[in-house]
Amino acid sequence: MMRPMEQGDILKVAEIHTFARRMAFRSMLSNEHLFVETNVFERLGYFMKDLKLNERKSFVYDDGLVKGFLTVQPCGNSCLQILRFYVDPAFQGGGIGSKMMEFCNQKAVEGNFEKICLWVLEQNSTAIDF
Repeated sequence: MMRPMEQGDILKVAEIHTFARRMAFRSMLSNEHLFVETNVFERLGYFMKDLKLNERKSFVYDDGLVKGFLTVQPCGNSCLQILRFYVDPAFQGGGIGSKMMEFCNQKAVEGNFEKICLWVLEQNSTAIDF
């Protein structure tokens, strides 16, 4: 169900990123940032650049529909850093995030990383609880 992100996934990934960020950060970030600066069109360019540069590794959760995505990169020699971890709000709470986390664990083992790290806003209790 997890596979590398392809160019054909970018529109869906941009939609998920835009709308999941709006839902998650509505009370934490400004409306200007969430509804003007961040939009699907802007995110399209962002993910196209990421895919072309291939410096970061992005993967999608795809069970016939792309429902989530994550991006990881090495952070030093011993840590696999999660840069982005988003599930479409319409599919949250159904175990997709847990499957994506299992995938991260597998990638860490394959890459001989000792740990996985990520940062979250301290007000983002949903992410912290997850």
